[in-house]
Amino acid sequence: MKVGEAEPPTFAGREKMSREARPKFFLPTMQFKIFTIQPGANDALDDLNGFLRAHRVITVDRQFTGDGWAFCVCYEQNSTPGGGGNYGGKEKTDWMKVLPPEEFARFAELRKMRNRIAARTKLAAFIIFTDKEFEAIVKMKPPVTIEALKELKVLGRDKIEKYGGEVVETLVAHETNALAPVGVVKKEDENLPGHP
Repeated sequence: MKVGEAEPPTFAGREKMSREARPKFFLPTMQFKIFTIQPGANDALDDLNGFLRAHRVITVDRQFTGDGWAFCVCYEQNSTPGGGGNYGGKEKTDWMKVLPPEEFARFAELRKMRNRIAARTKLAAFIIFTDKEFEAIVKMKPPVTIEALKELKVLGRDKIEKYGGEVVETLVAHETNALAPVGVVKKEDENLPGHP
């Protein structure tokens, strides 16, 4: 080495670093998908919008091609539909362990309702309601009403206007079925084999 030259950086200490001490980060695998939308092609537009809602999108580039628009969507391959995923090493919450049995039963019914809404609206489930919002709802004392939902700080006015009625109906139906005496056929069980 000549006088005045800096020593090149060394990474010798890196091999000695334990796995626990190494920084934890997640590098997603980027993927690309191209959509071509011609004027009046509503199905293609619906496909694009559904894809965007269902993935963790990094960028969207668009170009007019003369026949229509071409969209190049860059997204994370390792993301789950709806953009969920276990990022940052956070553990998923086991709601069955966190909530008492009666609250978990209501929580499970609300999740079923959310899945029905997601299928109907083609929105990702977490956009409709998050599990944390459901946790706040199931901790409310029955009967749950629209007015009571408005008191929750975790729910926005728009969600209550769009889905509040379905939340109340779901919880009322659950309470009605939960209070039914043993041996009484619940409404949803009427079509099962063995029931007249």
